[in-house]
Amino acid sequence: MTKKKIFLSYSRDDLHFVEELAKDLENAGYDVWYDLTDIEGGDRWAQEIQEGIKESEILVIVVSPNALKSEWVEKEFLFASKRGMKIVPLLYELCELPLWLLNIQYVDIVGQNYRKNFSQIEEAFNNFGRRAEDRDAPPAKGKQRRKKRTKRPAPLVIWAGLLLIGILLAGLFIPASPISVIPPTATSTPTPTSTFTATPLPPTATITPSPTATYTPTLTPTLTPTAATSAPATATPLLAEFTDESGAEMALVPAGSSLMGKSSGYRSERPAHMVELSDFYIDKYEVTNEQYSVCVNDLVCDLPTNSNAYINSRYSDYPVIFVNWEMAETFCEWRGGRLPTEAQWEKAARGTKSYLYPWGSDFDGTTLNFCDMNCTNTWADNSVNDHYTNAGPVGSYEDGISVYGVYDLAGNVSEWALDWYAEDYYANSPRSNPPGPETGTHKVLRGGSWLDTKEGALSYRRVKIAPNSSYNYIGFRCVVEVGE
Repeated sequence: MTKKKIFLSYSRDDLHFVEELAKDLENAGYDVWYDLTDIEGGDRWAQEIQEGIKESEILVIVVSPNALKSEWVEKEFLFASKRGMKIVPLLYELCELPLWLLNIQYVDIVGQNYRKNFSQIEEAFNNFGRRAEDRDAPPAKGKQRRKKRTKRPAPLVIWAGLLLIGILLAGLFIPASPISVIPPTATSTPTPTSTFTATPLPPTATITPSPTATYTPTLTPTLTPTAATSAPATATPLLAEFTDESGAEMALVPAGSSLMGKSSGYRSERPAHMVELSDFYIDKYEVTNEQYSVCVNDLVCDLPTNSNAYINSRYSDYPVIFVNWEMAETFCEWRGGRLPTEAQWEKAARGTKSYLYPWGSDFDGTTLNFCDMNCTNTWADNSVNDHYTNAGPVGSYEDGISVYGVYDLAGNVSEWALDWYAEDYYANSPRSNPPGPETGTHKVLRGGSWLDTKEGALSYRRVKIAPNSSYNYIGFRCVVEVGE
């Protein structure tokens, strides 16, 4: 029997749980549509979301305080409701349900109830949840004023009373026969106390430049076709910085041990562990449109999937966007390097003191481009003005550099890592120069972007995404190993 197609509506802040839920549902045989990674292209968010709902049979809402703040969750609910779809709320965190969810039975998955009640989720797909006939049912006739509710006796008390009455009647009318009275199984309906949030949709790929950038790097590479990047030889001491043959400035991250992950982080970020890395150089700035254009003109790199910003000279020193993983890796290989491994990227961002952000462990909204008062999303931090609605010129935040002099490792655009993604990789990864899993279905993004909250910009945060994804919040930078 073919399983149903499920659309998951949720808050991006709950993504770590939604990934687990989606995996469990897929293992149970359901076809799940849930993530931004399922959306092709970068300009058709609303249309793709609508198509995803149209193709699905059940809308599942992951209800939490975060979800209730999301306008997209409510929009997805209304769109699905108008289509008469079955809607099943899953109470992920305790909260007060809004009016539009009060008449729908939910499944309690708070804490340990998720594993305990997982079978109820499948039962809900078949037996309850609001349908079109529920929505269109006419109101009951009579007075419209709501009557005051009277407290009903608890179900067990009712059954105990019925049992006693049955025994007395049996004794009066059937004195010679033994009697066995088995009351029906009492069922309890959970009281809804939650809300939900759908996957927020990133703004369109239009980038609004701001004249307040504090730094504009000079990017006029004179590159010969298929030029190879060569890191300085292993002479002692190594240069702290050097400029490769393409004109890209690179900073040294010296060999040594550093912390990776966070013991109190999401499941995929645990456990915290030490790794030992060899010397490497990493780009001081995210790869720009101007730098990427040299590779395109050399007929090696493909054009970005959306080239509106790429072809506009006003954005020459902005990070190149709308490049998927393969396009980013092709560029780095053309330069004689590659994308950074997760371990290399994280050390470049955290240093040897295990900072939570490149500049330290205290968040400072003036040191990065994130979702601030210029951001149009519901989770925007309106107490900060970073001067950009979308991405900004690379190197605009002098106070946000890492201990190695690397810019924009937090915010601006999320950056591709070399690694395949595996949720449990940290528990089994090698201690020396971990390369990531050998295979997988998703790659990893690091650093957060102009679209994210301060939590998204944490240096240990990992986000999985399909390698063919290309959006207006994803860019990259390159590394070269010393001696390569």
